[in-house]
Amino acid sequence: MKLITFDEFSQELPLADTRSAVTVGVFDGVHQGHQLLIDSIVSREHAASVLITFKQNPKAMLHHEQFLGHITTFPQKLRILSEYCIDYLVIIDFTEAFSMLTGMEFFTMVAASCSLEYLVIGENFHCGSQGKFSSRNTRDFFTPSQIHVDIIPSLLYDGIHTVSSTAVRKAVTMGDFSLAGKLMGRPFALDLAELPFSRSDGMVRIDIEDITQPLPPPGEYRVVSVPQGTERRSAVSIAVTGRDVCVPDGSEKTELVFES
Repeated sequence: MKLITFDEFSQELPLADTRSAVTVGVFDGVHQGHQLLIDSIVSREHAASVLITFKQNPKAMLHHEQFLGHITTFPQKLRILSEYCIDYLVIIDFTEAFSMLTGMEFFTMVAASCSLEYLVIGENFHCGSQGKFSSRNTRDFFTPSQIHVDIIPSLLYDGIHTVSSTAVRKAVTMGDFSLAGKLMGRPFALDLAELPFSRSDGMVRIDIEDITQPLPPPGEYRVVSVPQGTERRSAVSIAVTGRDVCVPDGSEKTELVFES
């Protein structure tokens, strides 16, 4: 998987002559619905698979007060996506200027930056200024060019729960890690690798203001601590309070996996 910034993709045009199957989205959590989109592009014959995503979740900037957090940190998302057979990962640095693009302007840039043959998006996809450009608008936009656009219906888990990043965040904030894991297809993991910490009373404390991921309600949780870059795993107990997350000494700079 080769990483390209959106500026490189749209200005230097490294894929200008590359037949491409493309999907676009935030891919926060890379849940089971996202995995259907990924499968659609990597299984496309005679075309390079191109996934266009964001370094920051646009909702964190546009709706900061209501945003519950990133399900996956950016390093986690990169690691998960690298497990798929994606040829090119195009990263958008979501800025105020980028947020002003209309959906038509964005997709005009995408179509001009590669030999676009196939596009797949979810039915709840929205893009462009104020999110006004829907999946149906996208399909209508490409109809004259005869570029095939697939719109994937929302996936249901158990016939009840819609698989979405919003549903995963809600499950985590309710402490329902069994549901979160089923929606994602993997356990939720809290990434401590790059977070500052302090030590007191034999515990490591991470201020919740420094944590960008959703957190469960205050309480004690049994998790699996996985040190960065290793396969070593150890079961530990952590405490979530209204001010910080407390973990045993030695569990800092790790990933805490909430296995149901």
